[in-house]
Order: sequence, then C-alpha cells, then structure tokens
Amino acid sequence: GGDPRQITDGDWNDGEPCWSPDGTRLAFTSARSDERWTWPAPQVWTVRLSDGALTRLTTEDRASAGPTWSPDGKYIAFISGPRRGSVGHTDFYVTETDAAAPRQRSLSADCVPTCEDTCIDDQRSSHGAHCVAWTADSAEALFLASSDGATHVYAARADGSATPRALTSGRDKRRFNKGLF
Repeated sequence: GGDPRQITDGDWNDGEPCWSPDGTRLAFTSARSDERWTWPAPQVWTVRLSDGALTRLTTEDRASAGPTWSPDGKYIAFISGPRRGSVGHTDFYVTETDAAAPRQRSLSADCVPTCEDTCIDDQRSSHGAHCVAWTADSAEALFLASSDGATHVYAARADGSATPRALTSGRDKRRFNKGLF
C-alpha cells in the first residue's frame, strides 16, 4: 500500500529487481561506470529501502545478470561474464549479502557449459530472463547451462564445497530432414 516512491536515480539503467526475503532490501543490476554507454557491464547492487543506502556487490570487470536472493537472505546468486574478451561464456556466481567486503565467488569455474540457456532455436537466439532458483534450505542454487546444443539444470552448493552437478541429462536425438538441411 501507499504511494509509490522512486528508489534509485541517475543517468543509467537499473533493472532486474529482486526483493530480499525479509523485504528490507532490493537486489538489482545497474551499469554505472563511465564506460556504461560503450562497454555496458551491469553490476549487482543492493539498496536498503529504509534509507536508500547502496552497496555494489560485484566488480566492473564483469557483466552480471539475474540476481536472486537465497531464502535465508545470506547469498545472492547471479550469472556473470567478462566485460571484454569473452565470447559469450558466462559463469554462475554467489556473493554474501552482509559481508563487510562482499566478494563474488564463481561456483562454475570448473564447468565447461556456459551458465545460461543459449541454445538457439528457430524462434529467437535468447530465451529470456536468466533463471536462478534456490532450494528451500538455501544450501544449493539451481541454474541453466548450455553445451553441445542442449540446456540442462545444474545445482551448485552455495558454500562452493562441490562442483555443480547436472540434474538433467540427455540430448535431442531427432534428425533433421536431410533434404532440407
């Protein structure tokens, strides 16, 4: 209820808002560096609603997307790729939300797939928003990763104690009509 109020302002785009479990903060993405118009690379931020205090959780050398709070509010998971020099490969990251000096930690550094749904079909080359979900106990985060023409669901331990594991498997075995392709 109540009248809406503006939470952020400035000469940049803020997007992908995600409420904290306790409703006191929002996580969002925003590219606020001086290079934002030539080399856009959104970072993950939080804003405390009571006083508007901003905290940047990620660095400007990576482009991040899809911030999602863990149910216990301890972590934010997100997808991120290098600002420059990448060929579209993204990794899956978490960061602690209340650390004095938040640090981003890749949970997929040892995985081969890119951590997005990047399979191309005849409809579009991107399949929409980044999909990150958490288990109810906040122990694992789930994400999509694509490789060799297939996209699968992976689970990663929030504490980084294990390599992410695939929860789905298989490939589409259908063959295209050889006369058409």
